[in-house]
Amino acid sequence: MTRARRIASGLVWAAALLAPAAGRAQSLVVVRNEAGALVSGAEVYRNCTLQGVTGGGQLLVPMLSVGDHLQVRKLVRSYANRRAAHDGWTFHAWRTNIEMANDGSQVDFTVSDPAAVQNVVIRSENTQIGWNMVGSVEYNATPANLDEISRALQSASTYLFDVTDGQFFLEQVTLYEDRQYWSDADYQFFAHMSPSGDFGNYVTMDSRGWHMYLPGPGYDGVRGRYLPGTWPTAAGFRTLGHVHGHYGLALLDENVQRDGAPSTCTLDRGSVTEERRATIMDTWIDASELCHNGNHNPLADQFFGRSSWAQVDSAWSGSSGAFPWTLRTPMTRGAVNPGPTTLSCFSRMTPHIVPAPVEACGPVRLVARNTSGEPVRGVSVDLVHGGRRIYQGETDASGEIALHGAVAGDGAFLRPTASQQGCLWMNGSATVGSSCGRVDVTSDLQCFYIPVDRPFPIIRFIHQGDPAPDVYISLPASDPGAFVRLVLEQDGLRRQEVPLAYDQKLKAFTGSFAVDTESGLNFALELTTAGPKGEKIETAARMRGARSGDQGLMAAGGPLFGADADVDVRLDAGALPEGTGVLVSETVFAPAAPAGLAAGATVVTVAGERPLAKAATLSLRYDGKPLVPGTAQIYRLDGATWVVLSTRADDQGGRASADIDAWGTFAVFGQPQL
Repeated sequence: MTRARRIASGLVWAAALLAPAAGRAQSLVVVRNEAGALVSGAEVYRNCTLQGVTGGGQLLVPMLSVGDHLQVRKLVRSYANRRAAHDGWTFHAWRTNIEMANDGSQVDFTVSDPAAVQNVVIRSENTQIGWNMVGSVEYNATPANLDEISRALQSASTYLFDVTDGQFFLEQVTLYEDRQYWSDADYQFFAHMSPSGDFGNYVTMDSRGWHMYLPGPGYDGVRGRYLPGTWPTAAGFRTLGHVHGHYGLALLDENVQRDGAPSTCTLDRGSVTEERRATIMDTWIDASELCHNGNHNPLADQFFGRSSWAQVDSAWSGSSGAFPWTLRTPMTRGAVNPGPTTLSCFSRMTPHIVPAPVEACGPVRLVARNTSGEPVRGVSVDLVHGGRRIYQGETDASGEIALHGAVAGDGAFLRPTASQQGCLWMNGSATVGSSCGRVDVTSDLQCFYIPVDRPFPIIRFIHQGDPAPDVYISLPASDPGAFVRLVLEQDGLRRQEVPLAYDQKLKAFTGSFAVDTESGLNFALELTTAGPKGEKIETAARMRGARSGDQGLMAAGGPLFGADADVDVRLDAGALPEGTGVLVSETVFAPAAPAGLAAGATVVTVAGERPLAKAATLSLRYDGKPLVPGTAQIYRLDGATWVVLSTRADDQGGRASADIDAWGTFAVFGQPQL
C-alpha cells in the first residue's frame, strides 16, 4: 500500500501496479482533471450509489460489472452565506464527469472492462452549481400545503436544470412556516402575493435584503388566483423557475421593452417546439430555454444589451476566470440543448420541512354580508394570528374568501375600504372557532369624516453619520386631538409602535422608524384611529423601499423594486442621486375610483426623499378581468381629483406603464365589465 501511494503521487504510472490485488474482487477507479492531474476528495458513484471518496486520486470499489455507470464529482467551491438557517453556504460548485450532450442526454462513464483501471476525467466545463435555499411561510400552513410547496420546489430544481443545460439546481432546501426565519429566507410565501423576485446572483443571495415573494396557497399561472393544490403543477413550479431567473441568474423580464411596451424575447418563438423554446423570462408556462445571442429580440434585451444566456454567463463569471469553471451556453455549443429533463443522480434532493408546533385549520371560508344580507364585495381581509395581521386578499363577487393559516381563536377583520368618497365599509370582525368552520362577518357602509387621511410616507437613507436611515411617516389630520396609533415592522422584525407628534405646520401626525439596512426594505404598517363616535377604525398596509442604484447588480435603467413587482420604477441615469430612498406603500383609506370606472389595482403612493430630476417610468401590475379590454389607464391623484396619464397597457400581461415627473398617488382604472 505504501508503494501504491507513492505511485499515485505521480512518481511513476504503470497500469499493472495500479490494478487491484488478485482475488479481492475489486475494481480501481482513478479520477483526474482535464490536465491529467489526480483528484483527491472526489465522490465516486456507481449507478447513482455513493461508493466512497478518492484519496490520492484513487478509490477501490467492489468489482464492477460491464455496463455499470460511474458518476464522479468534486467540490471546487463553497460560497459563504451570512444568513441564518443556511448552514453557512450559498452554493456549492461541483466539477463532474457528466457531459451534457447537445441532444439533451447526459453522458457519464460506462464500464466496459471491470478488471481494467477505470480512468474517469472530470472537467471544468461539466460543473454543476447547487444552490442552498431557505423558505418561510408567513402563516401557519397545513401539512398538505407544505407538501405541495415541497414537491413544487423539487420539480422547480429539475426545471432549472433543464433551462440551464444541466448547470444549476437546488441542492438543499429547508422550509419553515409561521414566519420562522422570515427575514433570512430566500423564499417568502405569503397568504396573498403576486410572484416576484429581487434581482441578483451569488453576491446578493448572501444578503438578508433579497427575497423571492410568492403566494403560499398555490399558483396556477393566473395572478390573484392562488388555489391550493396548484403549486406542483407545471404552471406552479415553472413560476418558481422564472422567479429564480431574477433572484439567482440576474435576469430581467423579457415580455416588455424598457419603456414598458409589450414585447417578446425571441424572434423564433412561434417556430420551435417547447423543449427548445425560449424564454422562461417571457412566458414560462410553455418554454424551457433562455434566449441566446442567435435568437434574442433586441427590443427585449437583458440589461446592458445582452441575451439571457450572455447575462447568466456574465453574472456567474463563467467566462471571466473569477471562478474555476466554464459555463456552456448555446453560443459555445453551437446549438440549443433541449434537456436535460432529469437531474443527475447526485443532484436530487427532498426539501426538509420544519413544521410549527400547532397545526392550522385548512382553508376557512369567510362570508361577508351587510345587515341586509347582501354580499360585501372587493373588501380587503386580514387574519390576526399571533398578534400580527396577515393579508388574505379581497372578497369575491359573493363576498367570500378563503382564510389561510388560521387556528382556533384567531380573528378575521375586514379592512375599512372606500367604495365612494368619504364612505367606508367599517370593520366587520369574527373569530375562528374550534371546528375551523365557516366564519360570518357583518359590515355596513358608513359615511363620515375620516380623521386621518391617506399616509404619504417618505423613506430617508443617509450615507454617513446621523441621523440614521429611517422611514419618515406623515399622517395628514386636521384635528391634533385625534386618536392615532401606528405600528411598523421591517421584514418581519423589530415590530414596534411609532411615537407620533402633531406638526401644526404640516397639519399632520409625524414620526420615524429606524431602518436596518442589512435587512429587506419591506415594511408592514398597522394603523388604528377612531371615528366620529369613538368607534375604532383599524387597517393595515404593506410598504416596500429601495435605493436608487442599489438593486443588486443593477444600475440606471433597471427595475428599482425588483422584477415582476406589483409596482416598479425605472430611472434613467441622473434621475436621482445614487442611494436616494424611494418607498411604495399601499394607500390607507384609499380614495374611491372616478365615477363610472372600476379599479384594476390597489391604489399606491410612490414617494422619494428627493424629487425626480428626470422623468421616470412607473409600472403597475393590474387585473384586467373586471375591466373592458383596452380601457386600462394609470391615473394620478391631484388633490381630490384623479387625472389620467398617457399609458402603455398590456391586458394580456396585466402591466401598465406611464412616464411620471413627480412622486404621488397612482392607480389603474378602466371601464367596468357589465
